[in-house]
Amino acid sequence: MLMYFSGLALQRTVEGFARAPVGCTTTLEFDTTDTFTLYIETKGQTGEVGGDCAGSGSSYDHGAGPLPQLTLTLEDAAGAAVPLGEGSGYRYNTGQFIGSALATAVVRPGSYLLTVASDSSDVAVAVGRDPEVESAVLRAIAGAVALLAVLVGAALLVLSVRRKPAPPPPPANDDLWRPRLMVAPMPPSPPPPQRPTLMGPSAAPWAPPQLPGSQPPATLPPPTGWSEPPA
Repeated sequence: MLMYFSGLALQRTVEGFARAPVGCTTTLEFDTTDTFTLYIETKGQTGEVGGDCAGSGSSYDHGAGPLPQLTLTLEDAAGAAVPLGEGSGYRYNTGQFIGSALATAVVRPGSYLLTVASDSSDVAVAVGRDPEVESAVLRAIAGAVALLAVLVGAALLVLSVRRKPAPPPPPANDDLWRPRLMVAPMPPSPPPPQRPTLMGPSAAPWAPPQLPGSQPPATLPPPTGWSEPPA
């Protein structure tokens, strides 16, 4: 936006120049002490000019040919000639006005007379400050604002990355397939094994085996006072 206004400032500055047609003496009024530039304009339109010039409101367009030779004379109210310095060669083109810096002059507040002489009548002389000054300031401001915006944006991006919370898990009913853990039921425990029961007649009491040629153990007589139990 500021870049747009810088171009608009350039156009308005050029449009506000004082202009002096060729072949006459134009009265110029200055209200400040400053260095002003005199431009040769090959395309444009003169406004209301004061002096002995009858070219008020006339248009001119020299085209793309070589610049014509001009003779400029600038005098203050007392008739003293004002020294003219060399122009910077700065050029402007706003579409409606095309000009090139021709000379410079240091003036004080007051009235001045500018006489323009040339063999070509399709040009004029414009007087004003450097139109790039104001637009350059706006461009510098635009650049500073753009740089500040980049720095602020980078800082906000870093903060957002650092403070960004972890995304919540998706809801269970989002139609996404998920593996499920299937737990099979435990089989019933088998019964404890049953010990086999010995079926049949009662086993005879154990007796030690008799070795061949051995004598059976002697039967001791019952102790005294012992009698056979009744049958």
